[in-house]
Amino acid sequence: MSEWASIILAGSEDRNREFKASFPWDRSTDGETMAKVTKTILAMSNLRDGGHIVIGVKEDSNGHGIPEGMQQNHGTSYSYDLVADFVKQYAEPYARFSLDIVQEQGDTFVILSVTGFDEVPVVCRKDYGDILHEGRVYVRPQSGRPRSEAVAAYVDMRELMDLAAEKRLRKYVEMLSVASPPGDNDEASFDQQLEGFGQWSELVERIKEQGHWRILVRPTAFVKERIPSLLECEQLVNKCQVRHRGWYFPHTDASRLQRGLEHIELPTDFHLHPEAWRLYQSGQFIFWRALGENNLEGFPGGSPHDVQPGEWLGVLSTLFELSEAYEFTARLAQEGALSDRFVLDIRLSGMRNRTMHFASHNRSMGMRCTCIEEDLPRVNEYRTAEFVPQARELALQHFLWITERFQCPGTKQVFKRDQERFFEGRY
Repeated sequence: MSEWASIILAGSEDRNREFKASFPWDRSTDGETMAKVTKTILAMSNLRDGGHIVIGVKEDSNGHGIPEGMQQNHGTSYSYDLVADFVKQYAEPYARFSLDIVQEQGDTFVILSVTGFDEVPVVCRKDYGDILHEGRVYVRPQSGRPRSEAVAAYVDMRELMDLAAEKRLRKYVEMLSVASPPGDNDEASFDQQLEGFGQWSELVERIKEQGHWRILVRPTAFVKERIPSLLECEQLVNKCQVRHRGWYFPHTDASRLQRGLEHIELPTDFHLHPEAWRLYQSGQFIFWRALGENNLEGFPGGSPHDVQPGEWLGVLSTLFELSEAYEFTARLAQEGALSDRFVLDIRLSGMRNRTMHFASHNRSMGMRCTCIEEDLPRVNEYRTAEFVPQARELALQHFLWITERFQCPGTKQVFKRDQERFFEGRY
């Protein structure tokens, strides 16, 4: 399934995703709808990961999205400049978003990808009828049905203030450069926590039998209850979750989340995204996910260049997975779950004789890129103060390290732009 398809076919709205039925971007006929979309852009700008507005998806009476596509005369009315000219009248200091016109299953959709604010929340700068009001800060509330509205609840204002503080903290951490000697790595205690982990679910064993990611992050110093409670573990995962794609990292489901003696865990046996993870109160996080390239269903039209499932690795899917893993780790570190030093251990398995390809036929690596190794492990120890501001760059370096093991040529700047587009919500 393409990245755009996973958003269009997501099924229902949430805080980071909204659907709109087809309508023309024409103020003379649909000004109120344009204002409502602008209100959503302002609200999503005030979320950590921004969000996506999909135009061309109608909602039924149960709130389920029906992807009907754009009417032809509506689709031609959209351009980034037209939408941006309207939105900038109401956003202070500014709202960042992109516009993509996407073809999916024979239909056309307009997708507005909204990026979270840089340093200060976005405020509405002037009125539009009863829809937009000068001076109000719009958000997507944590509770209730997905919607955009002015801040009214303490919990939403608290979240917005905390997010602004975190962004300021990242700026501050960038200035910290004084090195300190490495701490003791109490590996035995952390390893003991993991004993028998693979037996807790048949799902983990099935994931291990195919191409998969294994991501492990742990503080260097072992403190059994670094995170005071299991409830706080749940809150931490939800707060640090990366939501730039239709399938979030890591996947969460409150109705199926399980609590152990000193950890929380979630196995998800969804056929396109089988994964399992645990977060311990010690701050140790372990994650497994099977590769989407293990089957054809995740990629409309089959594998690229007639490669069979299980024989290839997607270029951008690899870059995106690493970017999510490093970003999630940075958020855990920023929340204090990893103390001042931590180890990040990422292993990509089932790679022998796989070739690296773009999922789209529009791009090519230009040569056959094959891996001769079964596993590609990479382990590093980091200082939190150094890792947080560099997380995305480190993810890109790790990606380039993998492409070298596939004997692939690659220009850092090209893939850096792919990564930037990813964090902007574009693919």
